[in-house]
This record gives sequence, structure tokens and C-alpha cells, in this order.
Amino acid sequence: MGTPLRILAPFASCVVGIAAASMPEGMPPEGAHCALAAPPSDAGETLIVGVLVKTFPRRAEVPLSYTGCQTSWMRHGASWVPISVMYVEHRRLRLWWKPDRDDPSRGIVCRYAEGRLEPRAHAQCHEPPRTSVPSASYAPGCVQEALRTGRLTARCNATLDQML
Repeated sequence: MGTPLRILAPFASCVVGIAAASMPEGMPPEGAHCALAAPPSDAGETLIVGVLVKTFPRRAEVPLSYTGCQTSWMRHGASWVPISVMYVEHRRLRLWWKPDRDDPSRGIVCRYAEGRLEPRAHAQCHEPPRTSVPSASYAPGCVQEALRTGRLTARCNATLDQML
């Protein structure tokens, strides 16, 4: 018995890392986890429209003092490509980058001050609820297991990140 896969879909906020040269202005490549090209083995997992997403670092590992990035990747062929990068300062969202898969320089950049979207933001930018920054994820392997079996086990369900 476990949670049906459709329950996983709401956990869609993601973050990603790309080469420093393509990062938008304001996202320091030297920031913690900001220049990751692929998800580490201990990246968390979520599901977006039936597709596995890896997220690092997991929310449970991000202290209130954290300044750096949380990135989410999707598999594209044999590679992992970033779909979202959140840059936070003391766990408050400052910049949210949604890179274009084919040309990261054409991606969407959303900037925030004191948790509020800055004026003249791109039409696709929004203010995510504070409880979704950083994004939650399940333990490594849990979503992959659920995709194979069609169910999220109680053990894996208990690994969903909680806000610190």
C-alpha cells in the first residue's frame, strides 16, 4: 500500500545548475551548489507530469542560514538538463531562473526583493508560497521505485521533506 502517483504531481517547483557562463546576472556561480552540471547521487526526487525530476539540495538539508542555489533537473536523452534554479539568501528567494533547454541565455529570470517579485517582471514569473522555497522532494530512489511499481511506499512517503 502507498500513495498513488497522481499525489506526487503537486511537487513541481524545481531548480537547476548550468555552466557559470550561462548563468543570469545576480546568480553567483561561486554560491553553494550554483554551478552543478548534473544532480548528485543524493539528490531528491519528484514527479512532474509523469517525468522524474531530481532536486539538490533537498529542503531538509537547507538550514535557515543557507545562501546558494537549489536546482532541479529532468532527463533529456542521456543527459540531465536544468529546468529551474532558485538562488536564495538566508533561505529567502532572490532569483529564480528557468533556463531554456536549447539556449540557457534565453531562459526566464525572475528577481525578488524581500520575498516579493520585483516590478517589471516577466509575465511567467510569480511569487511562490514561502513554504515552497526551497522545493520539497522525496528521498533518492523513491520516485524511480514508484514509477516502476505504480505506488509510493509508506517508507518513501515518510521521506518527503519538511520545512526546517
